[in-house]
Amino acid sequence: MLFVCVEPISDFKLYEDIPCFLPPRIFSKFDRPIDYAFRPDVRSKALENSEKVVQLSAVQGRLRRANYSYGISYQQKGAVPTKPNPDAPDSNHPKLEALKQLFEERPVWSRSALQAKLKLPQTHIKGILALVSYYFTSGPWKTLWVKFGYDPRADPQAKIYQCIDFRLPKEIEVVEPVRYKRTRSIPELFQLSEDVGGSSSSSSRPQQAASGGGGTTTGDVAVSESVFIFSPDTLPGQRQVYYQLCDLRDDALQRCVHSNDGSEPSQCSESSGWCADETYAKLRKLLAEMTIKTAKRKQ
Repeated sequence: MLFVCVEPISDFKLYEDIPCFLPPRIFSKFDRPIDYAFRPDVRSKALENSEKVVQLSAVQGRLRRANYSYGISYQQKGAVPTKPNPDAPDSNHPKLEALKQLFEERPVWSRSALQAKLKLPQTHIKGILALVSYYFTSGPWKTLWVKFGYDPRADPQAKIYQCIDFRLPKEIEVVEPVRYKRTRSIPELFQLSEDVGGSSSSSSRPQQAASGGGGTTTGDVAVSESVFIFSPDTLPGQRQVYYQLCDLRDDALQRCVHSNDGSEPSQCSESSGWCADETYAKLRKLLAEMTIKTAKRKQ
């Protein structure tokens, strides 16, 4: 942008005092004023928890949750984790053996699928997952939990466990309104206080998540399989969903997944994994067509 001065500016105008306003380089993410000034937070104090320092910050206002899970990126080289984090506490959760059995039957799972299979609340399954599996932070198996010692990047047969994210077409909103993921809640996942006969405070959640429930008995929670299985006769419960390719229950979709069986690429791709390059685009197109038909049929 070019500014042209059409009138001469006197020295008086150039040196005249004016209010100085400098916009901040960044804006605070907190909704209340705090005296921070880019110095160490003197109000934070260290608490000793199982020989591991946990920070309690006055700015955050709660304990940082202990995280004993192994998360690796797709680009990370070398061997995958083969055993749990040595700092992870032992657990005698009643569903731990059932979880191990599920990973024997299938080496890669989504957390929502495991919640539905085991009928566990999120606060419990997060702790025991770290004892049997690790997860990917990127690539075709992003956010999925993988059995210790198994590397899907080295096994072409692992393409059926890859993840695809699907967003509902806008046309569906006119026919069948679907709630956003943030507003969608699975009430049974948040009935922990009723199941155990007491309230679960926020201060106790880090310990529950770390210990996998610590052997506390909780009633089963019912989670619909529609949160991780796609069926042409059922609409997804949220606008954006994540499916493993093996959980797409339709012949046309499975033909697309297995279209390159026996001729998989020599190296796994970060974008399409062991599938053909065009597979994900075809799958999303088929998913969109099927959901639109289902929504219109349910009118």
